[in-house]
Amino acid sequence: MKKNTPICKKKPELLSIHNQQRIDDYYWLNDRENPEVINYLNSENSYTDSQMKNTESFQKTLFNELKSRIKEEDQSVPYLFNDYYYWSKYEKGF
Repeated sequence: MKKNTPICKKKPELLSIHNQQRIDDYYWLNDRENPEVINYLNSENSYTDSQMKNTESFQKTLFNELKSRIKEEDQSVPYLFNDYYYWSKYEKGF
């Protein structure tokens, strides 16, 4: 592991479901309002940004290549679900 790699704390939480019990060491990360969770996620994001910094140009190139292979205006084939039709639509400029 490199220096400054965020290390996630383990906080064992006993979970019970269907007459089964298990320990989830990272259950605490579910609490979106917890400042400790937010700080940890921010540190992970910062670390990822720093590690991926040297690939930014490649990421842009790859994104543009993938985007160029998608029609700007297109839609999927409609499908019926619970008496309603659903489909995806791509519009130019979005």
